[in-house]
Amino acid sequence: MWCSIAKCLSCLSVCKQIQILNFFVPAPSGPPSNVTAIPLDSKSILVRWEPPLPALQNGAILGYRITCSLQSPDLHPIGNSSSSSLVAFDEKWSQQAEVKGLKPNAHYRIAVKAYNAAGIGPESPFITVYTPEGGENKLFLNRGRDMHTNMP
Repeated sequence: MWCSIAKCLSCLSVCKQIQILNFFVPAPSGPPSNVTAIPLDSKSILVRWEPPLPALQNGAILGYRITCSLQSPDLHPIGNSSSSSLVAFDEKWSQQAEVKGLKPNAHYRIAVKAYNAAGIGPESPFITVYTPEGGENKLFLNRGRDMHTNMP
């Protein structure tokens, strides 16, 4: 007796055979939403977001990646894409991250992507945040453990 997947999920102990179907689960097809960023001091910002809509997650979200790019005061990116920093963390339940060690008195362009076992989804719309005057420059994420990136 072959059982349908739906039937097997509701009566797994009764089914004698299960036809295995190969399902391709793609990367998230929607970006995180409601991304916000606020300066905490002259060298750090707090980035917050909501996960992609459930119908666009395409499986369990395993974590998020934050792109942080320095911008000129007229809000144009400075340098090429290699001057952007990518901060990743694998906390699927967390919807915020503190990015530290930024340049003071600077504009940053921030976006967030979600990822699942199949890959990385689309980027959220960019937002801009300004850090007030102060300190040094080495970008990292503080989530109980520091994850350093390649910020010049």
